Amino acid sequence: MKPRPHHYLLGAALSLLAVGATAQTTELNDLKSQMDALQKGQQAIQKDLVEIRKLLSQQRQPAKPSNQVPANTVLSLQGRPTKGAPGAQLVVIEFLDYQ
Repeated sequence: MKPRPHHYLLGAALSLLAVGATAQTTELNDLKSQMDALQKGQQAIQKDLVEIRKLLSQQRQPAKPSNQVPANTVLSLQGRPTKGAPGAQLVVIEFLDYQ
């Protein structure tokens, strides 16, 4: 049987299909490995988040209220600008730090 031109075309088409299928298989395997790497990274991030939450929950423990009454404090305001009666029993002091 003598080869005809359409046999060559059919052979070329089958060869292209085989090469294309191999390329697709390689591409799919690459995508699967990339997805596996992303999933492992995501699991590592989730573990880190769990650890961070544990650390934050330990730090959030409420401070114990102090039963100690603050001692009277005496500040000298002599020579400083003031308003009001000099003999007042309660004085409000405002401290500003302009930097």
